Amino acid sequence: MTTAAPDLVEYPANVPGVLDLGARHFVRPCGDPPTWWMWWHDCATVTHTAWGWIGDQGDKKSGHRIASTSPLHVEGSLVCEDCGDHGWIHDGRWVKA
Repeated sequence: MTTAAPDLVEYPANVPGVLDLGARHFVRPCGDPPTWWMWWHDCATVTHTAWGWIGDQGDKKSGHRIASTSPLHVEGSLVCEDCGDHGWIHDGRWVKA
């Protein structure tokens, strides 16, 4: 098992618009107005982070519906394809499965 790089201790503290969901899971709204979100977490199986999209990306759909943006609430669970970390985003927090 690999460990997260030391620089991840601070990341993404100073990146504008990033929401810390807890348990080292993060999201960032994309688009103006935001119609899709980038979700990522510290992943033990990749060098830095594993990430994915939530919501509409033009012609592509992730299969997850953003029920609320304040606080962020996503319908459907998310699973990291690299390590299998599984959970939900409910009321702006990461809820482990």
